[in-house]
Amino acid sequence: MTVKPEPIILSQNGGGGRARDEREDLIGLSVPDLERVLLDLGEKPFRGRQVAEWIYGRGARDFATMTNLPQALRAKLDESYRIGSLRETARRETPDRKTRKFALALPDGGIVESVYMSTPKRVTFCLSSQHGCGFACRFCATGRMGRGRNLTAGEILEQALRLRRDLPPGVSDAARSKLMPINRTFPLAPLMKAVSHHVEVTGRRVTFEYILIEEINDSIGDAAKLVRLVGQIPCKINLIPYNPIGPGKFKRPSVDRIQRFVDYLGPRVAAVTVRYSQGVDIGAACGQLAGMAEETPR
Repeated sequence: MTVKPEPIILSQNGGGGRARDEREDLIGLSVPDLERVLLDLGEKPFRGRQVAEWIYGRGARDFATMTNLPQALRAKLDESYRIGSLRETARRETPDRKTRKFALALPDGGIVESVYMSTPKRVTFCLSSQHGCGFACRFCATGRMGRGRNLTAGEILEQALRLRRDLPPGVSDAARSKLMPINRTFPLAPLMKAVSHHVEVTGRRVTFEYILIEEINDSIGDAAKLVRLVGQIPCKINLIPYNPIGPGKFKRPSVDRIQRFVDYLGPRVAAVTVRYSQGVDIGAACGQLAGMAEETPR
């Protein structure tokens, strides 16, 4: 269903009467650029790399979430810089949610649009690179807007970062419900809300256990989606390679695939370990206990 009506975008569209944020936008800056920003603030270059990871790797939207930065530095960054300059004003979706259009207001007035398109095999982003178009093709709504301006690299990149938030997580409700029926009762949204509340109240990090199953949830794409889901929560990720329980479609990932998954998570989460179970060959490992132990001759 269509969740929000979208205004008709006319050539004279503007950004409304909101006060303009004069802070410098960090989206679009390269890692060396961000290192220089932090050097100017009296910090070491590695802080710039941390900020880059938060913005581009984890999709952070504000400095408060950058928990591995000192609180004083987060406040200093917030005084002079911002993360993103676009403001969502409306969106439209097809009934199956496979296509979604986002209207985004530019900081100097005008609105551009981005489109998220998905198929069973891929997701495609259609991003605006200009506001309006000077070719003025009569059959094109963008052309009828007239000539505006080219967007900055940061404004184009921000569209991709915003649309990336709509990607289904590797540990999505659909995938988890197929593997774990209990997810239909306790889906991800309330689960993650409860985890965040626990961390806030106790001040202690949490441990997420993630079963690695070959070709099901062990790709680099799955690792990236896992980071987006839990990367802003103080946590440890405990990876458990699947322990076989007989014939079936599930397989244990190879050592190389496990290590590749670990290598991706390593710099992006606070801690990651791999738990190799003992007794796999005799059905005594995690997930293999089912009351079918056979008597061993003594």
